[in-house]
Amino acid sequence: MNIDLLPEEDLVIRHRSGEPGFYMRPEEQALHPHFHYQYELILCCGGTAEFVVAGNPYTLTQGSVLFVSNLENHFICSHDDAFERYAIRFSSRAAELMRNPVLLSLFRQRPGGFCHLYQCGEKELAHVQRLFQSMEREYRNQKPCWSQVLISTFLILLSGIYRRNPDVFPANRHPEGQMLIFRVQNYLENHLTEDLSLDAVSARFYVDKYHLSHQFTRFTGYSFKQYITSARLSKAKDLLLHSDSEIQQVAEQVGYHSATHFIRVFKEAEGLSPLQYRLRQRQS
Repeated sequence: MNIDLLPEEDLVIRHRSGEPGFYMRPEEQALHPHFHYQYELILCCGGTAEFVVAGNPYTLTQGSVLFVSNLENHFICSHDDAFERYAIRFSSRAAELMRNPVLLSLFRQRPGGFCHLYQCGEKELAHVQRLFQSMEREYRNQKPCWSQVLISTFLILLSGIYRRNPDVFPANRHPEGQMLIFRVQNYLENHLTEDLSLDAVSARFYVDKYHLSHQFTRFTGYSFKQYITSARLSKAKDLLLHSDSEIQQVAEQVGYHSATHFIRVFKEAEGLSPLQYRLRQRQS
């Protein structure tokens, strides 16, 4: 009997050291930025690496922690041979189970001036590494309740960062109204195929649409329309990379009823048609 709350693909943790695989080489990632429709936390355990997240450059050294949303392209510019890291990726379904908008604001909110990088002190790093080792064992062994244990350990990790540096969490700066936006984000990401007009969503949550629009931009850093478009295109890129669905099918699965409209929006955002994007990424 399977009593785990999530399938394996919704919660993934990896430990890597030494030379990255081909797809992670800087020269490849500069041409084809790394992308997946999941949130990600990367811990640098040793060595150095240069990352770019949503156009922002960061240098990772031992103890660096990088927070990436499910809407942000990111890639490695350079690294040394000693670069060692843990990476944990989780879906919006996993985020719902965590039920803490303040802790998750590191992944879901992008106000002006947001910094994707956090630096652990020496003692903190030792503690964080032990937590990652525990999570990696749970993921590798996948005993009963592994996903619940992994989520609990991950929340302990984020809670520890919060206790030491609460100001790095965007939601901590403006706590009022954050639960509403957290619920709206969950709803949008899980209902991409439906009518997500501001009128429809505000009516569903019994809130004035102008208030929702203002609060949404305040917390996420995106306008309501920008967020939905980014979420749909991010999900589309994931489908283009990891399925053989026809372009029309991809369009329908992310809420576009017209393939022509989907192709136009995709090309405006990416500079390539969906088919060109799929071919380029698979050739790499």
